[in-house]
Amino acid sequence: MKPARMIRRLDGFGRIVLPEALRAQLGIEEGAELEFYSSGDAIVLSRFMRGCVFCGLPRRIIMFRGQHVCKNCIMEMLDHAAEKHSPNMSVEASIK
Repeated sequence: MKPARMIRRLDGFGRIVLPEALRAQLGIEEGAELEFYSSGDAIVLSRFMRGCVFCGLPRRIIMFRGQHVCKNCIMEMLDHAAEKHSPNMSVEASIK
């Protein structure tokens, strides 16, 4: 897909409006977090993906008590908890 060239004016507060069509195309909804950085003379804007509070990876994230935690770290915590309570008990057996 050829990128569309769009020109927008910066307002007095330094804001720009992302066109609705572009937001829809990229799946950016109201309230979405975006990150931006400079690269040479360009500004790069992308969706922000929060990473796991433990490992930092931005995949398979769920919210737990206000924190972003990945499913891999959850499984590690369950394994660790099962080992502490019963060295011979697996995670599956401990949650049944």
